[in-house]
Amino acid sequence: MLSIGKMVVGAENYYLGIVAEGQEEYYTGAGEAPGRWMGGGIAHLRLSGDVEPDVLHALLAGNNPLNGHQLGIRSGASGRVAGFDLTFSAPKSVSLLYGLGSPDQAIAVKSAHDQAVADGLTYLERHATSARRDAGGTRRMRANGLLAAAFDHRTSRAGDPQLHTHVLVANLVLGFDGRWSAPDARLLYFHARTAGFVYQASLRAGLVESLGVRFGPVTRGSAEIADLDPGLLRTFSTRRVEIEEYLSVHGELSRKAAELAALATRSAKSLALEPDGNALHLRDQWRQQATDLGFDPADLFNNLGPARAVELSETLSARLERNLTASGGLTEKESTFERRDVVRAIAENLPEGGYLDQIDGLADRVLARTDVVPLPSRGRGGEQLQTTTELLSVEAELLKRSLARQGDQAGIVGRDVTESVLAQRPELSAEQQSMVRALTTSGAGVQVVVGKAGAGKTTALFLAREAFEQAGYRVTGTALAARAAEELEASAGIDSVTLARFFKETDWGHSDLGPSDVVVVDEAGMVGTRALERLVKLTDDVGAKLILVGDPRQLSEIDAGGAFAALARDLGAAELMENRRQVEVWERHALDHLRSGDVATALSAYDIHDRICMSETMAEAQRELVNAWVRGRNEGQSSLMMAVNRSDVTKLNELARKELFHRGELGDEVLRSHDRSFAIGDEIVCLRNARGLGVINGTRGTVVGSEDRCLLVETTKGPRVLTEEYLADGHVGYSYATTVHKAQGATYDRAFVLATESLTREAGYVSMSRARTGTELFVVTGGIEIGLGPGTGDEEPLARVAARLKISRAKDLASDQLGIEEGSDGDRYARMRTERRIAQSLEQRMSRISRTIDVREGGKNQSPPVDLEVDGHVNHSRSETPIYITKALGPRPMFSDERKIYDRVADLIDEYRGENGVNGDDALGPRPVDAEARRTYEAISGQIRNLDLSCEPRFELQSMEMGPQ
Repeated sequence: MLSIGKMVVGAENYYLGIVAEGQEEYYTGAGEAPGRWMGGGIAHLRLSGDVEPDVLHALLAGNNPLNGHQLGIRSGASGRVAGFDLTFSAPKSVSLLYGLGSPDQAIAVKSAHDQAVADGLTYLERHATSARRDAGGTRRMRANGLLAAAFDHRTSRAGDPQLHTHVLVANLVLGFDGRWSAPDARLLYFHARTAGFVYQASLRAGLVESLGVRFGPVTRGSAEIADLDPGLLRTFSTRRVEIEEYLSVHGELSRKAAELAALATRSAKSLALEPDGNALHLRDQWRQQATDLGFDPADLFNNLGPARAVELSETLSARLERNLTASGGLTEKESTFERRDVVRAIAENLPEGGYLDQIDGLADRVLARTDVVPLPSRGRGGEQLQTTTELLSVEAELLKRSLARQGDQAGIVGRDVTESVLAQRPELSAEQQSMVRALTTSGAGVQVVVGKAGAGKTTALFLAREAFEQAGYRVTGTALAARAAEELEASAGIDSVTLARFFKETDWGHSDLGPSDVVVVDEAGMVGTRALERLVKLTDDVGAKLILVGDPRQLSEIDAGGAFAALARDLGAAELMENRRQVEVWERHALDHLRSGDVATALSAYDIHDRICMSETMAEAQRELVNAWVRGRNEGQSSLMMAVNRSDVTKLNELARKELFHRGELGDEVLRSHDRSFAIGDEIVCLRNARGLGVINGTRGTVVGSEDRCLLVETTKGPRVLTEEYLADGHVGYSYATTVHKAQGATYDRAFVLATESLTREAGYVSMSRARTGTELFVVTGGIEIGLGPGTGDEEPLARVAARLKISRAKDLASDQLGIEEGSDGDRYARMRTERRIAQSLEQRMSRISRTIDVREGGKNQSPPVDLEVDGHVNHSRSETPIYITKALGPRPMFSDERKIYDRVADLIDEYRGENGVNGDDALGPRPVDAEARRTYEAISGQIRNLDLSCEPRFELQSMEMGPQ
């Protein structure tokens, strides 16, 4: 792996201080080897050989070690970042091979490690090294390599074998224009993980070629030597245990947090000394430890070999290329990718590793393929975004078929039937009635429903189903998760199955879908693009109506996505924007702010109403959360604890059970299986579909006893018997707390949310919108500061929570990134989308005119004219929005509540332009001289600045601004 951290001036003293005074000290383990110069930039300062302390001090202080002159305009500045510590660490098993193997094996490991470090650093020089130019460093210029000093260490701070190299990179580069300046450090951070993958792949290749090492599976770029006892690895991983414990206390789990935890927990390295004070050779000490554990060091690594060359044959390369550009490759989970994603994917798919030039060469081949399409945009790593023709074709087919079906006359119900059904439920809101009418009378073959959390979409679907069935249609439901399908069936009365089962029945020929069918997909915002395209194709081929129900602002797709949001945008959607779930009006408004991205206002409301509980440590936060949950439970309210990460859910469930036992609410333990004990009264959840047992993933129940190693459970659908095999496989857990993903679609009286670093915007909105009478957030104030960027360094904890909630994980179609330049690789796709949007705009305009005429003529069952007038002002439709409005405010939002905010600001701009004679594409024109006009100008400018209705992860870009500013 590779970790990266900032260095201040003087931090280099640690690395210089543990360098051995001589060979004798080094071989006894009392010191480390001297540093060595690395990087393409050292030649310009004529540096080579061992690192001399005075030279390193001068360089990190920003001075030329040859003459003492300053290098760059920020040299010696107070608080200046001196450089960056890039730490390349070998897998634990490789470190054990180095520490416990023979001397020849140790030499071979060290040689492979050195080559791998060189490959990792060279990758960063090739792809992540540039000088910053212009005011604020906004322009990048290629640079002449890095200035780096490498210090090899053999041990962790706890004294375990841990081969790693600290590469101290100076905060200076020489641009191609001959000027010294700071590098664009963001690129180092963006590419650090990829450089770590390159290091690991190169290390594997070196060990295969020199020692014939066999590796286990590659996970997150790294692999351990095959067939080593996991207990041995754990025993020699004292530092890992320390870091994990620290992370647990502070409630952090991310890779960056782990790096900072390593810094926070480090202590001075202990020397290996005998009780009499004589130095003991490190290798002898480690061998003795292994022997004490029952392992013979001489036998641990005797089954390596034979050594074999690592080559990327033409056959292997061609297969990798095909796999990476296929549906299960680079675009399986994301619609677009950068070159660094290609490099990581190649490295991870080489079990025996490969060297940088091999990996880079294959990455270039992948990007040069005709089925890879470059996009006009750039990614966070500064590289051009790419996609594949396979995914673009899927997206194009999905959009083309969906648009073509708008005039299908599918699923049409007579108005008398629809109105008769609606008359049974006069309490329905106007927008719920409008949704039912739209679904049953539009005739569109593909129709989209967008509903806020708590907007009552299942109630409306219940009535739509009744209308369809009375008209002779068969309504079938499906959803990605079994729990969601079961909820759709229970709440809306629609017979439902999982999406996987729906496709399987179709593949097996068991489905008899036809023109008299209506297929409803719940939580469609979580369904990936390829699955949605398959649904559209299946229903189109037989003439069935397809209704997609979801919310792009809730949890997004696991697979490549963006299709549901695109369909809602391009086809239009029946919207349910009135939140009917939360009792408190202020909480409804707060959730609206959170949904639209105004996180600060949302959190402020929760804070004002004492809904945020702060604790110094994760343990305290978890205890407070469980106590609050118990209080809600004792008041007779249905209550749920939620967290994003499974490890947090596990801990909350453990604490809840202890509290329930203490209060006497659980009976005797009746069964123990898979490290879990079950007592009478325990509330459990099934974690795997098992239709033979009558349960699905998400089935909840209460333990009532056990029999023959089986668990007897009472569920809402009756008693169930969970077999010994089902229990032994770990498919049963406690249900006092759950992950946010499993909670989407659920409704409770009260909710208690653990606000960790993983609570991003969509997860935050889902978790905070589950409860009717109140949601409480539990925040760890002593969390690890993970450098979330400018303005959040040492701020109070709510600022950190807000920063994380600001990050959106919403996905976009790859085709949304396409340009329309003549002759570009994406030209035909872009033209297709442009033509479709023009046609759609004309169709929508005619539809609005038609509906307006019908309303004016007294049509009884028509909805009000769409987008003509809201709250007393005229809306700007997307096709009519002036360029000066879109330049100032961005594109008009998709959803009606956000359009209202957008349109109010747009009206202010229009009014100001009319009063002050402003022309041109600048929304407000030049700043006025007149004082009154200037005040109006500033007020409207503030409105424009504060308008943030975008799902774009704007803060995430800032969060990586870790380099010098």
